[in-house]
Amino acid sequence: MKTNPLPPIDSVLEVLKYDPDTGVFTWRRNEKVPKKVAGKVAGSFNKNGYRQIRIYSIRYLAHRLVWLISEGNDPGDLQVDHINGLKDDNRRENLRLVTNSENQHNQRRARGYHFHIRARKWHATIRLNGKGRHLGYYTTEEEARTAYIEAKAKFHPTSPIAK
Repeated sequence: MKTNPLPPIDSVLEVLKYDPDTGVFTWRRNEKVPKKVAGKVAGSFNKNGYRQIRIYSIRYLAHRLVWLISEGNDPGDLQVDHINGLKDDNRRENLRLVTNSENQHNQRRARGYHFHIRARKWHATIRLNGKGRHLGYYTTEEEARTAYIEAKAKFHPTSPIAK
């Protein structure tokens, strides 16, 4: 997903206050922020469930703004991932930089197995570098799931499933 380049830190801190204990942004009182919104929680949720904040008519994802304020740089093409999977938990300790590929493996449930009707067995696969890799056919669903989870731990170690 393409994101807007982040504004300078000074521009963000001029209009927003960040609470690192809660991960919440609120509007600062100044001439650029109307009095009626000063002190209120900044932003709204986008269609994907992430908090976005409009600064000078441009929308920014709150977790990317946290990264900018905390680390002093724009994460660029890297993605800022919510470690616990909660999209509105924008505490710095809950955020990490990941590649798009790593973020795709951040699934909460195992999906790499299904019942293969013609073979009449459970089939386990995993995706590596955009291609499916056959892990085998298994008599039971549990065996297929175990094979998938072991492969997930080996090939996608940052995934919560792998832990």
